[in-house]
Amino acid sequence: MPIARDQTDEVRLQRREKAHAFAPTIAYMLVIPTFFCFIPGVLVPLMGPFLYEIPHAPIFSRPRRSICR
Repeated sequence: MPIARDQTDEVRLQRREKAHAFAPTIAYMLVIPTFFCFIPGVLVPLMGPFLYEIPHAPIFSRPRRSICR
């Protein structure tokens, strides 16, 4: 029975070392999904009404011609 316990301890130690080596790279792997999935999902509801109103802004409207000459 002590042999099995030693083997499980060794496997746990190897798994823990592998996890500690992999952990710093997770932050870099999450950058791309954050910018392409999360941020557009937040910006569309926040900027949508503003972007919808841009073509209707007075600066983009044509000057009206007067009927009287």
